[in-house]
Amino acid sequence: MPRMRPTGTQNPTVRETPTKDSYSLVYYKPDGGRGTKTFHATSKRAAQLQANAFIAEINRERQERTKSPSMALGIYAETVYLPWKRGQWKASTAVTTEQRIRQHIIGGSLAAVPLAQLDRTAIQGFLDAKALEPRSVVSHLRFDLRAILALAISDGLVQTNQADVCRTPGTCAAPDQPVMTADDVRRALSVLDVRERCFYRLAVYAGMRPGEICGLKWADIDEHARTAVVDDRWYNGQPGTVKTGKPRVVALSDSVMTDLHVWHMLAASGSEYIFAAEGGKTPVKYTNLWQRDIRPRLQSVGLGWADFRCARRTNATLMAAAGADPVVAAANRGHGVNVSINDYTRPGAGPKAEAVGLLEGYIT
Repeated sequence: MPRMRPTGTQNPTVRETPTKDSYSLVYYKPDGGRGTKTFHATSKRAAQLQANAFIAEINRERQERTKSPSMALGIYAETVYLPWKRGQWKASTAVTTEQRIRQHIIGGSLAAVPLAQLDRTAIQGFLDAKALEPRSVVSHLRFDLRAILALAISDGLVQTNQADVCRTPGTCAAPDQPVMTADDVRRALSVLDVRERCFYRLAVYAGMRPGEICGLKWADIDEHARTAVVDDRWYNGQPGTVKTGKPRVVALSDSVMTDLHVWHMLAASGSEYIFAAEGGKTPVKYTNLWQRDIRPRLQSVGLGWADFRCARRTNATLMAAAGADPVVAAANRGHGVNVSINDYTRPGAGPKAEAVGLLEGYIT
């Protein structure tokens, strides 16, 4: 009797055979037995693409055979939900979301609970047990469970989404989201070399995401209009579309344009990318740039905490303090005004005091 493979998706790799342009694939059939298939192609990559299409259909059939209301949440998330969502998520979303689901849901206390027995009491108890985690993590887990059960409803495995009425525990710690003062920004820029200063200035002054900055090409810069076209981004060394899915034009300040001009004269790679990696064919990874070249310099002036997320919050906060139109400022950063105000802007005590003073003066 063939050895049964545990329920799950499979992603086997083709292997070369003694026959020219022939590649073999060993896989598990829908019934659990082992199978072999030969692909004919001029390269291993082409054969693997054929194999991927073949295996995708096998995986789909395996999932259909095993789906039932008694299926455990962890198995359903692993074999049905994640494969379905991977085709929709951007690379950056896939990395963070899949890691969270694997750690807390597939590897958590609810993993063995059958879908049909997953009620709001069990889900709320799971969320309450995460009360020491950051609020953002628990809120995302609540969203993940809602999304998983929504897919289970569409598969006819459950009738209602029990996660809809669950809540994030009020005891979850709010994340520490610091912003820089204007003096902090000046100190940070003063210790960076021209390439790193140019990159960091684009994050703070233009409010661009680091992946968007990596994707910038010299051809994207309009020196006359003092703008940059943001139409792609790079994440973990891979190209992708911008987060909103729509290209935008970003206004650039005088100091950003000056740094770009200086860096263009100094850059020796000849690459189309403004911040090219060694060799010039791809942009630098911003994680490497941060760890090796930016953070150590910022740590020397006590600003090692001022990462790229802090830079975007600083952009939103200082733009608001400077009196910029919130709609225009949000558009330059590439998100809605509600997100800009609620998630990024961190007004200090001074602006708050000025605001209540304005109201008091208006009333009296």
